[in-house]
Amino acid sequence: LTIEHGRRAVRAGADFLAPTAPYYFANSQDELEAYFRTVGRAVERPLLLYHIPQTVKVKVDPAVVRRLAADGVIVGLKDSQNDLEWYRRVLVDTKADGVDLRCYLGTLSLIDLSVYMGGQGSIPGAANVAPELCVSIYEAARRGDLDRAARDQERLMETSRLSGVVRGASQVGSSIAAMKAELVRRGVIATGLCRTAFRACSPDEARAAAEILTAVEAAAV
Repeated sequence: LTIEHGRRAVRAGADFLAPTAPYYFANSQDELEAYFRTVGRAVERPLLLYHIPQTVKVKVDPAVVRRLAADGVIVGLKDSQNDLEWYRRVLVDTKADGVDLRCYLGTLSLIDLSVYMGGQGSIPGAANVAPELCVSIYEAARRGDLDRAARDQERLMETSRLSGVVRGASQVGSSIAAMKAELVRRGVIATGLCRTAFRACSPDEARAAAEILTAVEAAAV
């Protein structure tokens, strides 16, 4: 199914594909390496590894990442597990090999740390509703303005309150619904419908999400 969807994406014009590790069964490291190599050969595009072990239930060892990067199977990755030791190991190993692996963290509270550690930046979900703030953190970190980056990180972390907006929802379900509701309000997308079993925000919940994000914007320094 990954290969089928990947080929569709290529036909639609995709230059890269970002597969996760296979889930349900806990694969061995040899199996994971073979999987990514197989996908890469089949779709004939370089891969961006989406590393999110808390969801797929298996972590890709840095040594596997190193080999895949050295062979050009992957050209970048997004790491969303909040394991900075793992992230640094990948950065150090690929740099030692002379491989330009584009590395990003996926956590909204770690944008500045990704830059400080030598990564290219971050791809947090909060960028959907606070893109300017995410860019501000990145740029402050790049120019060495630690105080500004830290202040903006604190502001951005307030967006995590979206995880409690939708009554009876999981944290991720609430966050997705709240961000969709906000994007509808801004005219970016047409509907806030969510895939079952998540549900869309009620009007009151959508207003609560808007209030949170308005407060974040109002706190600009």
